[in-house]
Amino acid sequence: MMKKASAGSRTSFNTFNRILTCLIPIAFVLTVGACGTPGSDAGSAERQSSGQSESAESSEPSSSASASGGQLATSALETLPVKGRAPKTGYSRDQFGEAWADVDHNGCDTRNDILNRDLTNKTHKAGTHNCVVTSGRLVDPYTAAVIDFVRGQSTSAAVQIDHVVALSDAWQKGAQQLSADRRKQLANDPYNLLAVDGPSNQRKSDGDAATWLPANKSFRCSYVARQIGVKAKYSLWVTQAEHDAMSRVLSSCPAQTVPTGDGAESVVPQEDVSREGDVVAFSQTPQIGAWVRRQGSDVAAGSVILHVGDRLTPGAIGMAASIGRAYVTVFRKLRVGVFFSGDELVQPGEPLPPGGIYNSNRFMVRSILQLLGCEVTDLGSVPDSLEATKRAFEHAAETSDVILTTGGMSVGEEDHIKPAVEALGRIDLWRVKLKPGKPLAFGEVKDVPFVGLPGNPVSGFVVLLMMARPFLLRRMGLKEVDLTPMKIRADFDWLKAGDREEFVRVRRNAEGGLDIYHTQNSQVLSSCAWADGLVDIPSGAVIYRGDVVHYYPFAQFFA
Repeated sequence: MMKKASAGSRTSFNTFNRILTCLIPIAFVLTVGACGTPGSDAGSAERQSSGQSESAESSEPSSSASASGGQLATSALETLPVKGRAPKTGYSRDQFGEAWADVDHNGCDTRNDILNRDLTNKTHKAGTHNCVVTSGRLVDPYTAAVIDFVRGQSTSAAVQIDHVVALSDAWQKGAQQLSADRRKQLANDPYNLLAVDGPSNQRKSDGDAATWLPANKSFRCSYVARQIGVKAKYSLWVTQAEHDAMSRVLSSCPAQTVPTGDGAESVVPQEDVSREGDVVAFSQTPQIGAWVRRQGSDVAAGSVILHVGDRLTPGAIGMAASIGRAYVTVFRKLRVGVFFSGDELVQPGEPLPPGGIYNSNRFMVRSILQLLGCEVTDLGSVPDSLEATKRAFEHAAETSDVILTTGGMSVGEEDHIKPAVEALGRIDLWRVKLKPGKPLAFGEVKDVPFVGLPGNPVSGFVVLLMMARPFLLRRMGLKEVDLTPMKIRADFDWLKAGDREEFVRVRRNAEGGLDIYHTQNSQVLSSCAWADGLVDIPSGAVIYRGDVVHYYPFAQFFA
């Protein structure tokens, strides 16, 4: 909760910022809530590639592999025979050939083929021609967790290669009738293999869809569809319980299709391919996983891509579009009502009477607020009258989320902002130990937050950027409002230690250092037009040429 400061008390810049940034934000700026990746399969083994034909070792017909690939999974399921389990008699892993054989004769065993396919950020054992994976990162399809794989006696089991249709399950549902070569192909078919979380694979064991499903619910549709595709490809059947379980899963995703299962493992860029008649030649040997963009490699299903309080930057908007979101929920713009106190204020373009000044604050303040993303209601200049000032506040309170004023905050006879606020609400803070910008006020008018800026243009400029800005952004719903200063060399001396924290106007020079404007008086607005940032000089500090100082570039305030 905000600690109230009594009227007339002075507060340092840092204390003020802590007060403002601890306020409960009210939703009025562009944000987007958490969005997942609907229909995306984290860690899916599906590939963007074409046509590797089935091995010539096959002695059985290809069954319905090509027919079911791309087919609706619900339709493909109905083509599978429904039978009871056959006896497990005679089953052993050896019935499916040597474990992780090099069936495609690429010089690399199947386990490493799948690791190369499914992992990212891979490293390889020297001298293995990028075959043996020593480390990598897996976006696990079964849990949606990110697993850092490291080969080793005690670490390799963290990532295991799962048979989507377990070999024991396949044995009891038709594989006994396949030839030895066909069973070997089933055991080493990339279509039936996924790199997955080791403990999940252990829990699955030889279960089918009726007894085990991935913990990652967003992957279940793809998982079941792939099982259907494998069983169709190898002429396997399902039990009634398995059929019903698959049907229940697919009821939540009726558009789910069966993966093609074409066996392709890499993509070859067209510029590396030449064709002469029916012969296609590659300029280099294709590597497993090369040029393949895996589903989930950018955004895994169920991931949060934007959080409440994030700004909708062009990149964020593109990200939302990339997952198919046509609309996002946003906060509306913050409505800021502004008016400017003083009989002496004259609109630019009008004749300047004796004692008059042009209302530069009006245009400077509006411009800053608009750059911050606020919707500005300009109530114009208000004469030096308590009643006129109160009427302006009452009007602003009816139409605004925040009221901001300039001028009238000092102790002169015609400074009416403070008494008007006290008559209609309260003053929580008045004056800060800051130069320029001491006569700052913060409070509330008819339950609407109020910020009173100094009338001197440089003071108003500095206070609006350094103090009012974080408060306004918080009110907009933004989480990140603090600025991180750059550490830059000062090419100037500041030898008079002050009793207040001071923000001086500076500009970067061609040598990479900072030059200071020749005068720092609070009425010299030319210093703000000349400068490209502010340097924070703490109370009691002196600066010598060559010292490193904290520099806030103006561009950072509106990023």
